[in-house]
Amino acid sequence: MNATSLDRDAAGTLTKAGWTWALFVVGLLGAGALVLLIVDGQKVVGGVVYALAAFWSLVVVPVMLVVKSHVIRAGWESRPADPDTYFRGLLIVWGTIAAGAVLALIGCLWNNAMLPGGLLAGVMLTLLVALRPSSAALGGGMTPA
Repeated sequence: MNATSLDRDAAGTLTKAGWTWALFVVGLLGAGALVLLIVDGQKVVGGVVYALAAFWSLVVVPVMLVVKSHVIRAGWESRPADPDTYFRGLLIVWGTIAAGAVLALIGCLWNNAMLPGGLLAGVMLTLLVALRPSSAALGGGMTPA
């Protein structure tokens, strides 16, 4: 995230997005570590909550990625995104991913087993880490046409 080439409003939004993203990541890491300490079973138990979390990650998260691409239309139009719209679009996706990961961790607690819910939560966390905010979406590094 390089905010040096952005205007003041965009740079502020990028900073806010970066801190929000970091809070999502640290929160999920903390929740995962807490569940890991609480759950003592090494058995593999699926259950209804895991099935709901798997459905969430396979259906709802991709739908929210499409919704985000429609909220942040600037990328399709080869122009910088509006900072507030960009932040709102990221929050939609981050919240959806975090909800799926928390649901998977609740499944771990419910069944007193780390697998497969812990694995699904880890995949969701990896996806969240990969979707960090970028200055390029706000015009950082773009050359005027």
